[in-house]
Amino acid sequence: TDVGTSENGFSYTLNGNTKASNYDVTTANGKLTVTAADISADAVITLGANPKYSGVEQEIAVNSVTYKGLPVTFTASGNKATDAGSYTLTITANGNFVGSKTAQWSIGKRAVTLTSASDSKVYDGTALKAESVTVGGDGFANGEGATYTFTCSQTDVGTSENTFSYSLNANTKAGNYDITTANGTLTVT
Repeated sequence: TDVGTSENGFSYTLNGNTKASNYDVTTANGKLTVTAADISADAVITLGANPKYSGVEQEIAVNSVTYKGLPVTFTASGNKATDAGSYTLTITANGNFVGSKTAQWSIGKRAVTLTSASDSKVYDGTALKAESVTVGGDGFANGEGATYTFTCSQTDVGTSENTFSYSLNANTKAGNYDITTANGTLTVT
């Protein structure tokens, strides 16, 4: 069954009408050889769900590798990464199988929304400011984030958008995030 070679051993019994004394019988065993199946063309690789960026190294789950319905023993490489992006996993067969096959997997970006605060007050001659940002969506990975610069204030009666800009912290890579912004409202009555 497994890869290797064995003698095709057998025994025999003479038919009832065959006398052993009339024959000089010798036996020789043939060889049974099973060679490793090459998975390069027909292997089916089933992967787990693609992870989302988390700030730490992650590993894609290899749920199964099969060749014509048979489970394949293998080693995997290229199955670990940290940053968001596309990666190539290589399955290298062993045991009763040879060859390799690749599959694509990815780490998704985190969706982050940055919303500046809204505030209001009765007119008193001083500027109304609301210098805070709420981080929503998936949020930043642990230890990552941004700093904010606010570009709006409201002194006179009226309403304006609480506009701001942001700069990602040094340890925070833009490629790991899809960031959208929304402005709150400053209102003086």
